[in-house]
Amino acid sequence: MPVNTPSAAYLRFAPKWKRLRDCSGGRDAILAAGKEYVPDLPGADKSANDAMRLRGNFYNVVNRTVFGLVGMLFQKPALIKFPKRIEDLLKDITFTSVSLEMFSFTSAIETFLTGRYGVLVDMPKDTPRPYLVGYTAEC
Repeated sequence: MPVNTPSAAYLRFAPKWKRLRDCSGGRDAILAAGKEYVPDLPGADKSANDAMRLRGNFYNVVNRTVFGLVGMLFQKPALIKFPKRIEDLLKDITFTSVSLEMFSFTSAIETFLTGRYGVLVDMPKDTPRPYLVGYTAEC
């Protein structure tokens, strides 16, 4: 079996993750999905179906819930104790100008949205310090 073969669990959860991402993306993402979420009206032509979809409303409960829960987590600043010599590293924990706080925020969003988020801590030989890389459930 090749290394890029998705597992049975991945195949089972991938459609759910897509729905959650689309719902989190709001009305525009739902409209972009077309028939996937709002089927065609029986006997209506394409323009009538498109007009019907455009008239619809979408209340983004998923995004509101996720950000509400993340907001509760980050209501108080995290107490992080590191030696003084590495405090500057926390301002760019990924080598892409992402602070530890923002990385944690993204990790929480992803975990609430899909139930999983991978974090790789790497330290290549040519760099003087470790860095973090985040992986979404779909990676």
